Formats: sequence, C-alpha cells, structure tokens
Amino acid sequence: MLYIFVSGVLCTDWLVAYQPKEICAVRGSSVVISCTFHYPDKLDNKNLTVEKVMWSQGRKQFFDGPFITESNNRTHTGTKFEYVGNKVHNCSLQIHQVEQRDSGEYAFRFETNNGSWTGKNATNVNLFISMTTPKVHEPIKEGDCVNLTCMYNCSSAVMWFKNRTPLQEESSTLYLRDISFQDSGNYSCSPKHYNRPLSEVVRVNVEYGPRNTSVSVWPSSEVLEGSDVTLTCSSNANPTLNYTWFKIDGDSCLEMAYQAELQFNVTLTGNSGKYFCVVSNKHGRQNSTILSLKVKALTFLITSLLRKNVFTMTVICGCLT
Repeated sequence: MLYIFVSGVLCTDWLVAYQPKEICAVRGSSVVISCTFHYPDKLDNKNLTVEKVMWSQGRKQFFDGPFITESNNRTHTGTKFEYVGNKVHNCSLQIHQVEQRDSGEYAFRFETNNGSWTGKNATNVNLFISMTTPKVHEPIKEGDCVNLTCMYNCSSAVMWFKNRTPLQEESSTLYLRDISFQDSGNYSCSPKHYNRPLSEVVRVNVEYGPRNTSVSVWPSSEVLEGSDVTLTCSSNANPTLNYTWFKIDGDSCLEMAYQAELQFNVTLTGNSGKYFCVVSNKHGRQNSTILSLKVKALTFLITSLLRKNVFTMTVICGCLT
C-alpha cells in the first residue's frame, strides 16, 4: 500500500492534501485514497492534539456528515470503508468492493482539542462501469456494422482487447465496419493505464455461409473390397451446417447420408464411383469437390503377390545357375 506525504509543510499550516485528485476505480476492486494532513503544533499557546478523524462522501456531508468513517471506528459502514491512516499525518481511506454508488467526491475532516479542519478540495472517485453493445434482434452477418461502447466515468483513454490481445483503438467506441468472420471473438476494454481487460466480455459472433468445402477419404481413395472406408466432409461456416452426401450415378445423383462423415464397408460392385457432399445453413449452400473412390478386387491383390513371388524365385534361380 502506497502513501504519499507532502513535504515542506510548515508546522503552522492547516492542510489536507489528496493524491491523486482523481481515481479511476474498477467495479469489485479495492482502492486507496492517499491523504495527508497537517496542523499547527500550538494554537493560542495551547498544544494541539487530534481527537477525531472522519471521512465523508458528497459535498453536503463534508462538514456536518453523516460520515462514512469516524474516529477509531474503522468499519463504520460494515467493511466497505476502512480508515487506514492515523491521528498524526496519514489520513488515507480504503474503499473495498467498489460499486456504482461509490462514485463521487470524498473529503477528510479532523478535529483537535482546539479547532478543526476539512479538506474542501476533495478527491474524486470515478467508476469504470462496463461495456455495451447495441441491442439487435437479428444475428450479426458479414458486411454488417457493429459498434462496441466502453461505458466509463474516467478521464483516461480507453484500451480495447480482442481475445485478451490489445487493439490499437483508444476511443470509447470501437467501430467494426463491414464486419467479417475474422472479427468474431471476445471483446473487452479498460482504462488505458491498467493494460489488461477489466470490463465484462462481449462475444461478437459473425455468421456466414459455407466456404472452402471439400471431401477427404481414409485410408485411401484406392481400397480393396471388404475394407472400411470413411469419407469426411469439411467446410467453414457459422452457424452449424447441414450435410448431405451424394454418389454420382450416371446422369443422376443418389442421396446417401446426412452427417459430416460417411462410413461403410466397400464392395466391388456397389461402392466404386464419385462422391461429393453439399453443405448448407441459413446463409447459403455449397458443393464440395468430387472424390473418386476405386475399389479393387481381392483377386488383384493375390495376382500381385504371385507375380512378386515368381519374380523373386526367378532371381534366386538365376543366382544358383
């Protein structure tokens, strides 16, 4: 905890000094108003001692109260306000769990056995409030414009974040023009000097139709009959896609399944051919590339193995000759 004291003050001065004059607080945080006070050693030949110290919130309460802390009653208002100073020169106040109603001016007052003093040049606590988005009834689509506003009472510049990464924008409103799917993410903001996200997170979810749709096969596009094959349809889109698998049969297309993956055990006569998928959502549809699947008979494998064995035997016989 840092306390800042004023140097060079004469012992004959009555003074209350606050540092800084303005505090930008974040909801839920704890802040300290650093404060120092001074008074004469004597007044009318009488030694002065401090008998009572108190803090008030709001100009109407600066002199007569009610006070949020008073004398040694450190938790006069529950645990919200805590006097962390003393009765010598330190008059600092700590505010716990800052909320909206804590915004405003604060002043310190002390009473001695022969006079009192109130620091009228109060310190001001402003609350960094929140972040808002415009109320929209339709989903955000590519090409739309979205404005994000950082609501705050502080005079400091704003810092914006996307997925906790700092952005260059420093104004209180972030304008997302001609928005694209790349602008989707979690946005937040804070007073610039904090250098970290402090507001609640606003999710920007940009919807768009399917693109870059393709088909892949496992284990290979050339397989033996009786093998298990998986065809996978891939595409980029938001929201979730609907899938339809087709097999080209001459001049027509046969519908086969309605999920992203198509799995089957291949037969020689029924599964060779060309496959593609069609993906769609409420923003559009797109056909994938075409995949050619070739199924080979088991006799092909047997013939190939026999040829390799014959070749091997011929070589071996040649060496023995």
